[in-house]
Amino acid sequence: MNNTMKNKLLAFIAGTTLLLAAQSGVANATPISFSITSGLWALSSGWDDACTGAGCDAGHAKVNADWMIAPSVAGKTFTLTDVGDAFIFTFGSATLAEENNNIEASETDNLNIIGTINLSSPTLADIANSALAIGTTGLLKDTSSVDTGAGNIDLSATFAPVLVNFGNGGQFTVDLSDPSWNCQGNGDCQAGKPITRNISATFTLTQLETVVAPADTGEALTTVPEPGMIALMGLGLAGLGFSRRKQS
Repeated sequence: MNNTMKNKLLAFIAGTTLLLAAQSGVANATPISFSITSGLWALSSGWDDACTGAGCDAGHAKVNADWMIAPSVAGKTFTLTDVGDAFIFTFGSATLAEENNNIEASETDNLNIIGTINLSSPTLADIANSALAIGTTGLLKDTSSVDTGAGNIDLSATFAPVLVNFGNGGQFTVDLSDPSWNCQGNGDCQAGKPITRNISATFTLTQLETVVAPADTGEALTTVPEPGMIALMGLGLAGLGFSRRKQS
C-alpha cells in the first residue's frame, strides 16, 4: 500500500471515529409529563349566578353568569416533548343570563376573574390566570349578524398568560382563552335565553430542562459503536496491518 492510499485510509478512520463520537452525543428530548389535579374559578364581588327569572337581580348590581369547571379537568394527563409543543383542552365555561335586556353602569365594576389550574407534575403548583371582564353599559340590542368589532361586544374577559418554571431551567406557559358575548337583541344573554362560552387552556413548552452531567467518578464514559461502523473500522485497521507487513 503506497503512502497516498495509507493517508486516505487514515483519513477514513479518523472521519469514522468523529462520526461515532458525534452520534454518541445526540440524545432525544425526554417527554415532559403533565398531570392536573383540579381547577377552579375565583370571582370578585361584581358577579352573581346566572338568572333563571326576570326578578333575580332586582338591584341591578351584578353581572349574572355561571362560571363552571369542565369535569374532565381533574385527572387530565398529557406530555410535551419539544420546545413549541402545545396541548389544548376545555378548562371550563361561562354562561351569561342577565335579568333583563340591559347592562347597568352599576353592574360594570368588580368583575375580576381568576382561573386556577392545580398541577402535580412536572411541578407542584397552583397556576392562576387572572382576567378583568369588561361590560358595555346599555341595552343588549346589537343586531349585526356578524361581530364587526368592539362596539358589538357586550361583555368580554381577557386572561393573561402565566410563565411557569420547573425542574432545572424548564419553562412552560399556561393561557386561558378569552370569552366574549355579542348579544344579538333577540333575547340572547337573558334569563330565557342564556349564552354559553367554552374556555380552553393552552399549555406550551417554551424551554427544556438543562441536562446536568453526572458527577465525575474517574471512569471514562464508554460509547458502543454500531456493528456496521465496527466492521468498517476493522477493515481499515486490517489494511494498515497488511501494508506494514508487506513493507517489512
